[in-house]
Amino acid sequence: MPYVAKRLPLLPDRPLPPAPPVGIAAAPRPWLTRAKGECAFPVDGEGWTTRACCNRCAGAYCAIHGALMREAG
Repeated sequence: MPYVAKRLPLLPDRPLPPAPPVGIAAAPRPWLTRAKGECAFPVDGEGWTTRACCNRCAGAYCAIHGALMREAG
């Protein structure tokens, strides 16, 4: 069975958070090539072509992407 991407829900009627500073995802790579201690936040792509931020971090996400995830929740 072919992979079918799910559509994301529409954004709520509120202003978007400010854009992160330049260099937030300095060297994104394919999500599956991330090493332990690299940010898992998806920055572009779809399905197996998804690329992750990959900035060094202590948890699953770097500080800025972690803050975005908490704000969105």
